[in-house]
Amino acid sequence: NGMNLMILPQGEGWFAVDQIDLTGVKSAAVIAGWQAAPAGPVVFEARLDTPDGKLLGKGTVAGGKQGGVAMIPIEAVADGKFHTVYFVCNSKDKVAGGVMSVKFGAK
Repeated sequence: NGMNLMILPQGEGWFAVDQIDLTGVKSAAVIAGWQAAPAGPVVFEARLDTPDGKLLGKGTVAGGKQGGVAMIPIEAVADGKFHTVYFVCNSKDKVAGGVMSVKFGAK
């Protein structure tokens, strides 16, 4: 259906979305699913321009489920410039076989 999916890193890692103007963006939804549910929660942090850049927000997908949505409120960035948003994934347990997508929102 024209969707691009990404593979979740095992344990810790990140992925980036390039060339995003964050003016008016108030949230990001990381939609994730696994073949085998992780035992514990998986936390996603949205960071500005580098994997250890300014924290824009974070959200969690609960453990023990085949999938879920991490709703991340995004701190306002209204400089009108294009940025790279890094989504840093942290989990105490290794997660495997997962896929995800991201949707930015104005709410």
